[in-house]
Amino acid sequence: MGGGSGSFLKVLVNNMDVLAGPLVSLAYPLYASVRAIETKSAVDDQQWLTYWVLYSFITLFELTFAPVLECRPDDVISAAQRYIEQNGSKAFENLVNKFKSSNPRRSILEEVEVERRARIQLESEAREVNPFFNPEYQY
Repeated sequence: MGGGSGSFLKVLVNNMDVLAGPLVSLAYPLYASVRAIETKSAVDDQQWLTYWVLYSFITLFELTFAPVLECRPDDVISAAQRYIEQNGSKAFENLVNKFKSSNPRRSILEEVEVERRARIQLESEAREVNPFFNPEYQY
């Protein structure tokens, strides 16, 4: 009988992540709700009623849309690999090219360089207009 209780504890410890979810989302709120009902304050009753309504909506949503949520591809790479196997690599290249923008985005370094050049241009134009221009002066 001693060996069985050790394996039961191992099962509990190994499945703690599965057991902790219901414990945190059901057991404590149930306890706190009973305590709130026993008090005379309506504020905590409303708070826990809101919790239970939201919890039921989330559970209903999860149960309703579980098949849709579970059928999504595990990751983009495996979905792309399946698409290439089914349609060929040329079809995948066409698909990727279709979604590329006509104006390619610049990298952050390119953006910084463009801003730096614009600032230099403005400072040089300001010096031409006003020889006493001090670029470090905060206006």
